[in-house]
Amino acid sequence: MAEALILRVAKLLDDFPEGAKLWGAGGELSELKKTFSFLRSMVPDAEKRGFRGHWRIGPWLGDVKDAFYDAEDLLEERNLGVMQLRESPSKDKKLNHVIPSSSSPSKKPDLGLEMSARAKEIRGRLEGIAAFGSYLGLRECAEDVRVERRERLDSFVYDEEIIGREGDKSAIMNFLLGSDTDDQISIFTIRGVSGIGKTALARCLYEDDMVKKHFDLRQWICAGEKSFHDLKREVQKIRGRETTERADDMEQLPKRLLVIDDLQSMDPKQLNRLKNLLMRGARRSKILITTPDWSVVDSMDTARYYRLEALPEDRSFHLLMRMACQVEEETGNRTKEATGRIVKMCKGIPLVIRIIGSLLFSKKTEQCWSRLECEILKYSDLRAQAIVLSYSHLPCQLKQCFAFCSLFPRDWMIDKQMLTSLWIAEGFILPIDDGDWDMEDIAHEYFMYLLRRNFFQDCTKDELGNVTSCRMHPLVREVALHVAVTDYKRISGSLLEIGERTRHISLNITSDSSQEYLKIGGAYCLRTIIKTSQRKSSNHETQMGEKILHNLISSSKLLRALDWHDNGIEKLPSSICELKHLTFLDLSENEGIVRLPDSVTGLETLQVLKLNMCYKLIELPRDIRKLVNLRQLEIGNCNALSYMPQGMGELTLLRTLTDFILPRDDSCPKNYGGLGELNRLNHLRGSLRIEVKGEIKDAVAESNAANLKEKNSLVSLVLVFAGKEGDEILLTELQPSLNLRSLEIRGYGGTRFPSWMSCMPKLVRLRLFDCAACKSLPSLGELTSLKHLEIGELPTAEYTESDIDTLSSLPNLSTLMIQRCPNLDWIPPLLRPKELKPPSFPLKSLRTSFATIEQVTGIDDRVKEVIKLLAIEDDGGKPRIVGIHGTNGIGKTTVAKAVYNRLSSCFDSCSFLAEIGEKVRNNGGIQFVQTKLIRDILDRDGNVASFEGGIKFFLDVFSNIKALIVLDDVEELSHLYDLVGTQLEWFGPGSRIIVTSENLGILETYVFLERANIYEVNKMDNGRALELFHKHASIPWYPEIGKRIVKATGQVPFVIEVISSLLHGKTIEDWRKMEDMIKPNSQEILKDCREILKICYEALDEKQKQIFRDIAWFANGVDSQIASYMWPDLDLLPSYQFLMPLAKIGEDNKLWMHKLLKHLCRTVDQEEPIYHVKRRRLYINDPDLKVINKEEGMEVAEALFPDTFMETLPNVRFLKLDRASMTGNFADVFPKIRWLRWQGCPRDFEATELDLTELVILDLSWSKVTVDWGGWRKIKMEQLKVLNLTSCTDLLISPEFSSFPNLEILILERCSRLVHLDPSIGGLKKLLCLNLKSCTELNRVPTELGALKALKELLIDETSVRDISLRSDSEEVDHLTSLSILSANNSNITNLPNGVGEKLRRLSLRNCHWIQNLPKSIGQLGSPLEELDISGTGISKLPGSFSNLRRLRVLKMDYCFIRKFPSFIWHLHSLEEIHASLCRNIEGDIPRDIGKLENLRILRLRNSAISSLPPEIKHLSKLETLDVLHCDKLHELPALPPSLIIVHLSPKLKEKVSDLLMKKHCFITV
Repeated sequence: MAEALILRVAKLLDDFPEGAKLWGAGGELSELKKTFSFLRSMVPDAEKRGFRGHWRIGPWLGDVKDAFYDAEDLLEERNLGVMQLRESPSKDKKLNHVIPSSSSPSKKPDLGLEMSARAKEIRGRLEGIAAFGSYLGLRECAEDVRVERRERLDSFVYDEEIIGREGDKSAIMNFLLGSDTDDQISIFTIRGVSGIGKTALARCLYEDDMVKKHFDLRQWICAGEKSFHDLKREVQKIRGRETTERADDMEQLPKRLLVIDDLQSMDPKQLNRLKNLLMRGARRSKILITTPDWSVVDSMDTARYYRLEALPEDRSFHLLMRMACQVEEETGNRTKEATGRIVKMCKGIPLVIRIIGSLLFSKKTEQCWSRLECEILKYSDLRAQAIVLSYSHLPCQLKQCFAFCSLFPRDWMIDKQMLTSLWIAEGFILPIDDGDWDMEDIAHEYFMYLLRRNFFQDCTKDELGNVTSCRMHPLVREVALHVAVTDYKRISGSLLEIGERTRHISLNITSDSSQEYLKIGGAYCLRTIIKTSQRKSSNHETQMGEKILHNLISSSKLLRALDWHDNGIEKLPSSICELKHLTFLDLSENEGIVRLPDSVTGLETLQVLKLNMCYKLIELPRDIRKLVNLRQLEIGNCNALSYMPQGMGELTLLRTLTDFILPRDDSCPKNYGGLGELNRLNHLRGSLRIEVKGEIKDAVAESNAANLKEKNSLVSLVLVFAGKEGDEILLTELQPSLNLRSLEIRGYGGTRFPSWMSCMPKLVRLRLFDCAACKSLPSLGELTSLKHLEIGELPTAEYTESDIDTLSSLPNLSTLMIQRCPNLDWIPPLLRPKELKPPSFPLKSLRTSFATIEQVTGIDDRVKEVIKLLAIEDDGGKPRIVGIHGTNGIGKTTVAKAVYNRLSSCFDSCSFLAEIGEKVRNNGGIQFVQTKLIRDILDRDGNVASFEGGIKFFLDVFSNIKALIVLDDVEELSHLYDLVGTQLEWFGPGSRIIVTSENLGILETYVFLERANIYEVNKMDNGRALELFHKHASIPWYPEIGKRIVKATGQVPFVIEVISSLLHGKTIEDWRKMEDMIKPNSQEILKDCREILKICYEALDEKQKQIFRDIAWFANGVDSQIASYMWPDLDLLPSYQFLMPLAKIGEDNKLWMHKLLKHLCRTVDQEEPIYHVKRRRLYINDPDLKVINKEEGMEVAEALFPDTFMETLPNVRFLKLDRASMTGNFADVFPKIRWLRWQGCPRDFEATELDLTELVILDLSWSKVTVDWGGWRKIKMEQLKVLNLTSCTDLLISPEFSSFPNLEILILERCSRLVHLDPSIGGLKKLLCLNLKSCTELNRVPTELGALKALKELLIDETSVRDISLRSDSEEVDHLTSLSILSANNSNITNLPNGVGEKLRRLSLRNCHWIQNLPKSIGQLGSPLEELDISGTGISKLPGSFSNLRRLRVLKMDYCFIRKFPSFIWHLHSLEEIHASLCRNIEGDIPRDIGKLENLRILRLRNSAISSLPPEIKHLSKLETLDVLHCDKLHELPALPPSLIIVHLSPKLKEKVSDLLMKKHCFITV
């Protein structure tokens, strides 16, 4: 603390050179600064010795602080005098009186002489103190004095994030949620030593969603040092009427959860009385007690007791690494053992582990880490010393901030804003040299630094996610009390005396001791007085409070901070202006104050003035403009305050202004300030409340003068009106910044809300109350960040059906409250609970990727039949199943995919679960599929096994979701039960499940319940079968042979596809040969087509067979572009000749092979003799290679899946090492390996001489690799083409890429903690694809990215990247000239680089709220753009150059600001899909030119204001889906094309046209 004080004084000396003359001239000043520096260098060593109890050190440090406190006081007095004289007209003359001229020594006045004498005395003391410090042998230490704002390299673990306590939580959760047979109140006690995590575990349980739902009320009492009487009073207060004894009354009481935290030992009789009090109340209520004391457990006399043990060593290690995440990746083998020793020293105590881990994180370099490690290992028991050790490593500024917190009582909830304001007021906050930082921002960084270092805990956050308050753990507070020594004291009834060295005090005085309260007035050196008593003052204490305050002012002239809230004063003494150093004044809750004395404006140093809840305060000081240093003015709930004084606008340093009030018409004083006073206050932050008490004459000018648009730091705005007609104009013009996150409007007198309320991209909370004249609510469809919506007392407001759909489409809405709105009572129950499941946009891109569909011959009729059986128009009915049954290869999955793709937009959530039977067998059971289902439906990650009760944990959420689920290839009835329930009871009304299966029996249960329909897929008719055959065989075409082959296949689609693809491009002899081979098997075709498939396999050449086997064994489901590197001499992308016979590339570009073909591959492999000279066993899957030697086939293995290696494997091309480790010398072991899949790779690389010169694919997904992973250096892989680092969450900094010059695909998807991409990426001249999706912490890409001329695909979805700033060696060269795919969905990107659109085929900017326009280069002549998604952006107009997009097939612009369809759209004849739902600015008629879009398949206009569709729409012969749901201005439909399959209509429109559409076999949804 002394070091920080020295820094402050040194800065004062530098900032005010006029004061230097006090200390001497010339070289004497430089000598003084050397003394400062010398003393500062000795302080760290002195503080360390002080902790060890050196008896001379304490007094020496006290002398240092006393001297520098006096020096600070003197300098500030001098500087205050200079500031005042500079304001005087005759400043030059008067300035010489204070700062005497060196040429006029005889004219020095007494004031100057006095100050010079004081300075000389202080200087002498400092020199003596420095000499004595040398005598004591104090060493000089170089300490870092700055608190740097570091990038968030850590994913900070708040204390409510419980790590390693899953079992403990589950055990106690069973008690909380379990039902008691006796229906009595139950008590459960958690006991454990201090720091073991009792409070954290209790808080985690308390905040759990299931607990919140289970109990009607939850309450928390922090016992701590409270006496029995205080606890009794608090319990009685929260119990209220629950003290009734009547049984019938007890049934009506709410079921409560009461947590009593940190209950200490007390008299057994008192504990028994407390227990009796707790046992009264509602039945089935629960009480959870945490305590470190056995006596509490015994007194509660309950069998429900849980002893919280220390964390096991492995979980302790995990927690330490989470807290020290940067260190975790920096530690290698040399420090691993030492890290283990540190963990052991922590003894499994979470508090100690967190503190040590966060301390390790604060060290940036390996050298710092090593020094700290040595220091830690010196301690015999970290439990007692961890906090002291962590404190000793704090920067000096933070040491004084930490010590300041000792003023607060145990378990006190510390208000963050008050604490940081006090730090600023005390001068603890030092400016940052390398940035234009507000003091408030620096103070916030100080607070967060202490929080991350675990000096604070138990944080509370506001609805916007900001930390608002916290507590200190009792053990941490004990250290704060120790380091505070005599400087800081808490004054209570039992301690009224303070020492002469005490500078800061907090008061907890009762009325009984208020007479002796006057004694504190004798402390001249006091700098801080804050009040921490929670007792409300009584009326009879008013005079006492004023008398004490007057005494304080007269005797404590050095006060910087005075907290005199709720002390019952009615008049602030005019002598307050004598406190020239005062920077913080809190007079809140002094309800009797009517005015402040004019003298208060003489407090020129005042930075914080708090007057909250001074209910009788009628005005602020008229000359408030004189408070030029004011940064914070709080006047919340000053109900009598009727106006703001003129001159407020001159307080340009103001950062916080809680309220601004405009007076009524009949009470306007002459000197009131209008909204123009806010014009220059552009640094306002936090919350602002503007109250308009009357009619505003010139509303437009007045509101424009407020300039709210420029106040970008305001996050919350409350507007209170008087219900006048002019409110509508005023609100329209009071448009705030787009950064606003919370908006509340009360008493509004207008009839409608302004349009800007619909264009707030960051708005999280919207509250509308008492708007009596409003007839409608604002449009909410574009408020995609909205989480909380509250509406109350809008008696005339109405909500249309389209508004309901808008509500359900808001992606983040979690709270909806509607009160006293009679016309809104009919809103469906799903939207009424306080906590909603965040719904998804109904038109957003599907989350699943397996459901792909090609243009399959004859598919449309089958799809319509299945859709009809699904009865999707019965939207509110119970969930239903449609089973699609048929033999293998008949096309069940193909039909299911087609139905899924066409109906998915009709449901809240969708999931396509492919090949369930095989996945259950190969992935350890049904839980693998359940996890996929949860991820799809709830859009959240997590293994189902980690949740208590498995998938049933989510049923309450599932039951509110209308879901479409496809269960493909189900083999057992139990699989259905485990995925959708025995009665289909898991999912919400309107849900539909499609099941494909060969086993018709698994659906019998649901058919019996009348909840399932069956669709039988039969063979194709001859015409369609021949059409399918011709489609794939095509060139050349021999029709007669083709007819006979089709007949021989039995018209099974899969067999037809395989044979016809195989015959593509073949001679007539090949066709005849195939016909001859399959004829003998044609009679059994419907029972088993395996023989024909084997014939097709034998017809492949050797290269095709190799590819077939590779896909079947390890490339099925892999991106085809990645897999293609396995076959370097083949161009996979055209793929038809090689892949189509026995494998496909789906629309998601993944390889797919039918399960019959995978079975065929395994059969063929088993039939080939291992030792035959021409045939070799090529694929081995054996977990224990120790039993296999060269003679048993290891020498000839080409693809293996082992855990360990002991043999040379010269022919291996593919190697799977998931979660395995490699140890030893691997020289020449894998000379031909091309693909290494090492998912879950460990952090430590222990192999040596691993030469993989032919490696082209390296997959390290879900691994522990970091930037310092040994494999980057030790594995030789110069030919590497693909590097996959998906979900490597320990990767904070990417590896250096210069070792991979041939890299073409780089995948860093879901590296959620990646913050830095190495600039060497600019040297990857061959890079084709860069995938950074879901790297949420990444906020920039290196400018070197511009040098990637070959880059074709850039994916930055869900990152924090704001712009793509590109640079190459030559600034004249265009950047990313080959880019064909750019996807930035849900990112923070604000603009696109120029020239980026020249070769783009797909551009997706969905939910990029900051994008306002697109580069014109995207629409240049000849542009290849095929897909464009600007949904959820700020784009309001498409550039005219887009008329050149002749290849555009898909245009998505849902919920954006497009005002009308550009005329050129109707000339883009390649368009197949137009998505313009929730574009509320589009209105009027759809142009007749829409009839020109001959290829249009999908037209979505949901929730728009269109009024008519043109007759020409009937000419759209390919249109399949038309969505005009909630287009309330559309009252008629023209004749529609016969191709339509799905039509989404509002109920009223459906009644008019349903007969017409049903004749066309359309399916209508509402």
